[in-house]
Amino acid sequence: MALIPDLPMLSVDADFGEGQVRVHWRRMSLSDWDAIEQAEKRSNAAKAAEIVFVRARTEAGLRMFNSQADREKIMNRYDSAEVIRVAVEMMNGDEGN
Repeated sequence: MALIPDLPMLSVDADFGEGQVRVHWRRMSLSDWDAIEQAEKRSNAAKAAEIVFVRARTEAGLRMFNSQADREKIMNRYDSAEVIRVAVEMMNGDEGN
């Protein structure tokens, strides 16, 4: 059995409006599922933002976003179409694993 940190990461290039960045992610953990399920009660945009907030990692596997300020930046400052595109890519990537 592989632990989540041992699983290979998937990635997608994105530009949320602050320059090009590569967003990495792994298959979802139970805590990821729980956080995203909580977002189900909100709008699709909020759900997409939560998916990116919870799942986005650096190449080293560290969280790209950690604080409430990061969550608000994703919701209010980042290009919404790009946030949705990355969230969909993350969810579709899970289906292929």
